[in-house]
Amino acid sequence: MRDDVVETTFDAMSPDLRALIAYDPNGALDVEVPQAALDEVRRTMPVVRWEMGVGFFGMDDIVAAGRNLDIGSVVIGMGTDDPLIPLHLDGDLHRHYRKLLDPLFTPKKMAALEPDIRKLADELIDGFVGDGHVELHDAFCVPLPSTIFLRIFGLPVDDAPFLISMKDRILKNEATTRDDAEVIGRAAGRELRAHLRLRLDERRAEGARHDDLLDQFMHFDLDGHGLDDDEVVNIMHMFTIAGLDTVTSSLS
Repeated sequence: MRDDVVETTFDAMSPDLRALIAYDPNGALDVEVPQAALDEVRRTMPVVRWEMGVGFFGMDDIVAAGRNLDIGSVVIGMGTDDPLIPLHLDGDLHRHYRKLLDPLFTPKKMAALEPDIRKLADELIDGFVGDGHVELHDAFCVPLPSTIFLRIFGLPVDDAPFLISMKDRILKNEATTRDDAEVIGRAAGRELRAHLRLRLDERRAEGARHDDLLDQFMHFDLDGHGLDDDEVVNIMHMFTIAGLDTVTSSLS
């Protein structure tokens, strides 16, 4: 066993480590400059073993773990009772779904989005540049990726407030314990999936083809395999979390 592995329990963890390894809603990283806390964890405890598994915080370990078929993902913090495709899947099954999904996000296809993204970014900035100050998160970091995501996904832009509220209840709800946060998050996840299934049913009833991700999910064909509605909704769930939170967090 490596000598830099930190053995601990959830109860014995620092608030910073709890927030990182278990999505604990304790506010420890809700500070203006969280990088110092992140670096402290990376330097002092690059590998953490606790009651729910092992956490890796160094690049080399993360890459090695991702390539190790004996290591699986822990399904927590994403508002789901089922493993999300492809995030929580391993081995051949993971590769199968990635073979379907990866061609949708090639550099060439993403580059084609740049004019629309620049246009929307300019429009949003025009809305506040004359004020001399702005709350950047609300005025730019939320609407820019959310609008672009919903357009390319094929969901109505008017869905944004509901989807963002469900995403927030999944990732950062009002619970004060990890277990309570997971209960609230999974309830929000079920509500999110009910809405996404409604949108999928509407699209199927419409019958027309569209140039968006939802249409691609509905008409996948790889080695004679398509996706059933449960798989499509599962993937929609994962992409909604990623599309409405990750880019916003990175920008802000």
